Amino acid sequence: MPPSLPGAIADASGRIAVIAQEGGDVAGVELSTGRTLWRSAEGRWPLASATQWVAVAAPDPADRSMLHVRFLRPSDGKLLMDAKPIRLPAVVGAEAGWEGEGLSIGAGNTSINVWAWMPPSLGLAVNARAGRLRVRWKTAFFIGGGGMRPPERGPTFSGLAFIDPASGDVEAGADDPAETPEPAPPTLPLSWKREPGMIYWSWSSYGSSWTDKPRAFWIGDTGVAGFFGYESATRRLVLNRFRPTEPLPPVEIAIGGEWAPQVSMDGRYLILSRGNAGVETFTLYDLIGMIGQGKPGVPSRMPHLEPRFRWPFSVVGTSLYYVAEDQGRGATGGGTAFSRWLVCVDWADGKIRWTRALPPRVLPAPMAVASPGLPR
Repeated sequence: MPPSLPGAIADASGRIAVIAQEGGDVAGVELSTGRTLWRSAEGRWPLASATQWVAVAAPDPADRSMLHVRFLRPSDGKLLMDAKPIRLPAVVGAEAGWEGEGLSIGAGNTSINVWAWMPPSLGLAVNARAGRLRVRWKTAFFIGGGGMRPPERGPTFSGLAFIDPASGDVEAGADDPAETPEPAPPTLPLSWKREPGMIYWSWSSYGSSWTDKPRAFWIGDTGVAGFFGYESATRRLVLNRFRPTEPLPPVEIAIGGEWAPQVSMDGRYLILSRGNAGVETFTLYDLIGMIGQGKPGVPSRMPHLEPRFRWPFSVVGTSLYYVAEDQGRGATGGGTAFSRWLVCVDWADGKIRWTRALPPRVLPAPMAVASPGLPR
């Protein structure tokens, strides 16, 4: 399996990262050095990868509700297949970006989130859709109320397409909950209930916080899931673990402080941060070692990271990858643009190995009118 990367897609070999460029195209970048190997105008955003290709997406310049998915050769960016375009139930915006769990390609007040993945290779003989790229989208919009009235959220629309990389054929239709990325996100055990005096860590593309219900995650590819709890009285941070059919003993991670636990995209690594944005310190844990030992391994202390570290992140060998973002500036139409970079840093000493500029994240102006293009 290629490594999961923030703001980028790795090829099957794990040597090349395909990233979006500020100029509206994509580039193949050597993951270890950040060196550009090729650039292609066939796509604007990376989507997914398999053994022979990487999939990229681009809007149609003549019809902004059409999304093109194209397959490129990872070694040189050569176009292998231009699939039939997919019609989305909203206008595709020119500004877009990876938000940790999917690609957001909204326009104005319309949000279109896109997820793409390949199914496992099992059952090729009996599954007619095996070997096809899955592309799921979910669309929502809101209408500004004006004055002190809060915006009203409109209906959501979703769909699912199956794309054949060899022929370019597309089968698009209604969403299917049975089709999920592998592995499917874990759910809390039926026996779970909130313990007195405990709060739990949860996160999404929009932020993270301590809440009364945790978010469960897979701990790497071990088949073990976990979630974080914090006992206020003892100031104890605990990793609760379970398999689908059995609970496992919890593991005490740290005690006597307050932390923000950040989990890597593949669920294998944990970073605990302390302090404020100006002077943060970090500790890196490998959660895989906790499965057999039932206790945390020796943590790795990390210095304050600049540009500022933020979730999501991934760890590949001695390299830590994350997306940094500035404070924002005024954009056309009254919105706010946040410049972004993909950062590769040596987690042992905090030294930056390379950075690559990404397209900015753009927030539309508040209380704008709804974007056109949604079904009525």
